Amino acid sequence: RSGIMARHQGGLWWHTVPPEAPKAMHGLRYVNRELRRAAALHRTGLKMGATLIMANNGPLDNAGAGFAARQLSIPLVQYIRGPFYAGRLARPALGLASLVLTVGAEARAAVRMNGVDASKIYAVDEGLDARQWPSLREGDRFLWAGVLTKWKGLELMLDAWRDMERVTPDPALDICYVPMPSGHPDADPLPAAPPGVCFHRSPADLDAIRRQCAVYVHTSLRPEPFGRTIIEAMAAGLCPVVPDTGSGTRLVEHGVSGMVYRAGDRDSLRRTLSVLAQDVALRTQLGLGAAHAGQYHRADTVFDGLIEQLSRLAAGGTRKAWLFAAAHI
Repeated sequence: RSGIMARHQGGLWWHTVPPEAPKAMHGLRYVNRELRRAAALHRTGLKMGATLIMANNGPLDNAGAGFAARQLSIPLVQYIRGPFYAGRLARPALGLASLVLTVGAEARAAVRMNGVDASKIYAVDEGLDARQWPSLREGDRFLWAGVLTKWKGLELMLDAWRDMERVTPDPALDICYVPMPSGHPDADPLPAAPPGVCFHRSPADLDAIRRQCAVYVHTSLRPEPFGRTIIEAMAAGLCPVVPDTGSGTRLVEHGVSGMVYRAGDRDSLRRTLSVLAQDVALRTQLGLGAAHAGQYHRADTVFDGLIEQLSRLAAGGTRKAWLFAAAHI
């Protein structure tokens, strides 16, 4: 638990740093941390014959991966999922990368502001494996799903649900949640269930629950670059309700493939839910639009260009072994 570990899984090598590793962004602690990461990656890269290193998280969290790539004379691919800490070392850390993958406009803008040429930036979208494609919806319930953290907006969801204009019959709401570890600073306590609300703790078959729903509600209070749960709901033919920040605005066209409300605004969310609860035809129409849009997020088409580009970068090696570096997994 106290060191930097490497493990093999599914044909890929993962380099991981335990969560308790220091998170200093400057000074000797930062230099020491990144030098240890570089040494561990270098040893693992030599052992496996690595031909490419892919670094997760922000550039300052992966300077060590850049140093290791230089020592091994192999490409470094930096993966940026959103805004990052842009200290004085961010620009040179990004300069170590042969390719920078970005998710969302904010990430691309942050990378460009730190001096990365547009030719080295590759925009990444989300994709779902066709073998794990969600089942098409059959029911008419509402769905909320997420990790139980303060910024996921479950309280906002329940407040809007309580104040929603009532219809006959009353709509039902499923809450699928994954609890945070006890004592985690972001952990949110599970609220009491209002009438018509059913809680599911870490459901073993989310697909079966989602199949009985017609509307998926996303209430994150932070702009999230990834929208996997939104895409899964769209692929299943659910009408997504998303805030006007983060990945939802990129994935959902208001009035065509879902509904967009003002982020963090209970009244805006309440009004949106009320409209959908009262109009079965609208729910169905937007669900069909969402299912059509979801077809563009199949992994076999979304990632073809990326895999081709990564393969070209790693073509100089004798073995097709890619090393993934992450702060923690």
